[in-house]
Amino acid sequence: MDTLKQKQSSPYANVDQILLLFIINHNLIDFIPNEKIADFKEEILKEFKTTSMRKEIDETKVISEEVRIQLWYFVKKFIQKFIANIPGYKVDPIINQDLLKITKEEEDAAKKIKAAKPSEPKKEALVVQKEAPKKETPVKKALVVKKPKPSDIPTTQKHQVVSLKEYGDYDYNKRRKEWHQKAGYNEKQVECSKCHQKDNWASIKLENGKHICYFCWIKKPTEARKAKK
Repeated sequence: MDTLKQKQSSPYANVDQILLLFIINHNLIDFIPNEKIADFKEEILKEFKTTSMRKEIDETKVISEEVRIQLWYFVKKFIQKFIANIPGYKVDPIINQDLLKITKEEEDAAKKIKAAKPSEPKKEALVVQKEAPKKETPVKKALVVKKPKPSDIPTTQKHQVVSLKEYGDYDYNKRRKEWHQKAGYNEKQVECSKCHQKDNWASIKLENGKHICYFCWIKKPTEARKAKK
């Protein structure tokens, strides 16, 4: 998907990848027409850099509950503004419109979102002629990203088994619509047979028993992948 494509010369920072994955995991990317994804990505990352949320995530390597709610508000508000500025564009009615509704909890959390403060210049260490104390190597905190369950597939929805031939016939717009019809909710997280991500609560189930995540389902298969089928 265009959302995660990046230039080799200027890859995304980890904190920016977290934002893009947040949008994909909650299926909010469905509201953006395919031809506008590149513009959407550029504009939302530009605005994200002006917020205190980005600075906090980058420094702590953790998404706190308060920041998670602020992210919901930030992304929903930005998408509403972005699609409103696309002439003649209407959101596909099959997409769950409730995903863009802003809750009171999110509105309250939004009041705490502040503009990012510029980083203070580092003070130079005092030079001592005597033997300098040994510097301890700081231990980097592990990046913790809590991946939520998909909100658009009901927990009671069963899989509609998809044949390999149907999986090989690709149509992007059709795939986006069929996800809501054919995907099923898993009793436990499963591994996608294509990208090998193991934390999928919802997936497409092929006739050979393999599971396909949302990202790989809507991604156009290459000729090599078609031949392998």
